[in-house]
Amino acid sequence: MQPPPRSSQTPPRFGVEPDASWRASGLLHTALLLSPLPSLNVRFACAVTAACTHTGDEGIDVPYGEPVELCEDLIAGKDTAFGVAGRIRSWRIRSWRVPSWRVRP
Repeated sequence: MQPPPRSSQTPPRFGVEPDASWRASGLLHTALLLSPLPSLNVRFACAVTAACTHTGDEGIDVPYGEPVELCEDLIAGKDTAFGVAGRIRSWRIRSWRVPSWRVRP
C-alpha cells in the first residue's frame, strides 16, 4: 500500500499562521461532515467558505457550480481537507486589495 501523496502546500503547524484557504477548508469540512443543520448543509458550507476567505482579506473568483462539486467530492470521500484547501487557493484573485474602509490600524 502506498502512502498518500504529499500536499503541494505545507499543512499548518503550531506557531504558523494558516492562510484563509486553510481556515475555509477546515470550516467547510466541519460544516459538511458534522451536519450542524437539519438540511441545506451544502449551501451553508459554501457561504461559510466565501465568508471565511473574505474575512481573511483574500478575494476569490469561484467558477459556476464549483463549490457544490467541491462539497459533493468531500462528502463522497473523493477529496480531503488538503485537496479542498488547494482548490480554494486556486480560486484566489491575484490583485485583491483590502477596501479602504477595512484597513486595520
